[in-house]
Amino acid sequence: MLLIASNKTKYTNFMKKIIFPCFVALCSATIFVACRKEVANDRPTEIQNQNNVAPSSDTSLILLSLDTDKNGMSQLNYDSEFGLSEYAGILVFRSSREYWAAVETEDPEKLNRLINKVDNMNYKSFEESIVNDQTKKDTLYTGLMPKLINEKETIIIGKNIYKINMHEEKVYTMPAAYINEVNELYIQNALNKKIKAYSTHGVVIEIVEKGIGCGEGCAPHKNQTKEGRVTTNGREIEFRMKIKYFHYGLGTDLDTKVELLKEIITTYTWNSVTNTWDTNITVNNSPSMSLYGAMFRQYKVKCGGETPMGLLPVQFHYGTHLRIQSYTLRKCLSKYDARSNFQYKYLTTDNWAYFNPEDSNVYPLRIIHGY
Repeated sequence: MLLIASNKTKYTNFMKKIIFPCFVALCSATIFVACRKEVANDRPTEIQNQNNVAPSSDTSLILLSLDTDKNGMSQLNYDSEFGLSEYAGILVFRSSREYWAAVETEDPEKLNRLINKVDNMNYKSFEESIVNDQTKKDTLYTGLMPKLINEKETIIIGKNIYKINMHEEKVYTMPAAYINEVNELYIQNALNKKIKAYSTHGVVIEIVEKGIGCGEGCAPHKNQTKEGRVTTNGREIEFRMKIKYFHYGLGTDLDTKVELLKEIITTYTWNSVTNTWDTNITVNNSPSMSLYGAMFRQYKVKCGGETPMGLLPVQFHYGTHLRIQSYTLRKCLSKYDARSNFQYKYLTTDNWAYFNPEDSNVYPLRIIHGY
């Protein structure tokens, strides 16, 4: 009996020292492999080409860049001031930090440099695509946004693609790693699980990147247009003046714009045959004049502070139009009151018929909500 017990003890010790460690090692290796497989399956850079078509070398380069560089698309040539580039007919901002630094600027010279830059880039902006559609120009966008998004209302910011749908008041997003599926985003394919939808009432970039949101609602979009005719030095000028507020989920704009549409010049010549004055009318469809404009506004930012009523810097411009913009805001407005007016003079020798910009009664256009 003692011999049997002794052999059993030796067998048990053998199992503890040899078999059990091997079993633990085997289990650990299995779990390690399983974990690696799970991580690999979750990585967004493993792109499946559903059409079995090899991507172009340029696309492969972009996808590789997004996988290996924390800022994304490092293989593109970005401009030094704004972090701007272009890919596949879409404007690209290298990061959301550079996007906000560009669009939120209060420096008019910097804003003009940004506009000149994007106007000369190789993509078709939404503004260009609706140049002959006055309804869309009046009701969809204002400020910078129609210059930044392409004709499909899409832009790339950092590691994400954003498509705005103003009719639905939504922003559809997709990781930029899946740029070869951007057509799915264009049609807002609900079956594509990579595509997510957000309300334009939120700061979509911050929600996507950081999960930061805010419960307060946005004031509704509003725009007002006034068309009229003014007379100066025997010339009649037809004009259109607009004031608009829109939020896009990627920013908020409040601005006013004056456009000179047509100049009608009337002259008279003596007709010696009929002994009467003949009337001669000439139409100029691109009139240029010295324009002077002002915007008076107050507003409250969603989940933020309130800006009291005040006058924006008065703007002067010689040309066919004048825009006064209350700079782009990150969040939408929960309430606002904005008014605008303009004056003109045809010749440099004319006297300005200035209105007093501090007098709220001289602003013919006004949009208001919440005040």
